[in-house]
Amino acid sequence: MATARDLSYKIASLTNMQKVMNAMNMIASTKFRKLMMRMPAMEKFRNTVGIIRDDITSGLGSSTSAIIYQPEKVKNIHVIVFTADKGLCGSHNSSVLKALIKIFADENRKGVALDVTCIGARARNLCRKQNFKVCDEINSNEQHISDHALREIATKTIKRISEGEIDKVIIIHNHFVSTLLQQTKQLQIFPMLPNNNEKSGEPDKSRVELSLETEPKPADFIIPAATLYLYYSMKIALTDSYLSEHAARMTAMENAKTNAADLIKRYVKIRNRARQSTITKELIEIVAGKEAL
Repeated sequence: MATARDLSYKIASLTNMQKVMNAMNMIASTKFRKLMMRMPAMEKFRNTVGIIRDDITSGLGSSTSAIIYQPEKVKNIHVIVFTADKGLCGSHNSSVLKALIKIFADENRKGVALDVTCIGARARNLCRKQNFKVCDEINSNEQHISDHALREIATKTIKRISEGEIDKVIIIHNHFVSTLLQQTKQLQIFPMLPNNNEKSGEPDKSRVELSLETEPKPADFIIPAATLYLYYSMKIALTDSYLSEHAARMTAMENAKTNAADLIKRYVKIRNRARQSTITKELIEIVAGKEAL
C-alpha cells in the first residue's frame, strides 16, 4: 500500500496537471470564440465558392482538360490532409489519419499510386512512419502557414494535373458541426466532373450551349480558375480544421479536468485512510509499550 507521502506527491502532481489543463482550456476557448465570429462569413464564402465552381464546370464544359473531366482509369491520386501540430485534442487528429490510412489501403489494392500534401505536424509524422510519399509539408500553426504557402501548393498541384502526373485531388479534414461533434470529410476537388459524356455516348448539353465565342478562351482561363478554386478550398478546409481542433481541445481538456478532480478526491480519501491507519498503529504500539512496563 502506498504511503501518505507517496499519495501526497500524486495529489500535488494531479493538481499541477489540472492547472495546465485549465490554462489550455481557456486558450482553446478564446481561439474558438474568435473563429466562431467568422463562421457566418465563412459559410457565405463556402456557398459562393460552390456557386463559382458550378459556373466553371458549366462554362468550361467544352474543355477536355483533366481538371474538368475524370479519366476512365485513375492511376495517380493526390491527397491534401489537414491535421493539428499538437495533440491533446481528442480524436481530431486520429480520425483524419484513420481516413488517410484507409484511402491508401483501398486505392493501393486497386493499383493506384498516391502521394500526400501534409498540412499539420501530426499528418507529417504519420506519413513518415508509414513511408507514404510526401510532396509538400507545412505546419498548420498560424505562425508558420501563410496565404503564399497555400497558393504555392495550389499552383504546383494544378501544374501536376495539367502535365498528367495526377488524375484526382482529394482533401481530408475535420468539419465543425458543433462543440461536441466534428465530422471527418473527404472531398474530391478535381476533376470537377465524372467521365466525359462523349465516351459514354451521351450528348453533352454544355458543349451545345457553348458553341459561341467566349473571352478569355477556355484554355487560357481554366488554369488560373482551377488554381484559385483549389486555394479557396484549402483556406475553407484550414479554417474548418482550426475550428474543429479548438472545439475538440476544449472538450478534451474539460473532461480531463473533471477526471483529475475525481482522482484527487479519490487519492485524498486513500491518503486520509493511510494517515489514520498509521496513527492507529502508533497508538497501539504506545499502549502496548505502556502495558509492558
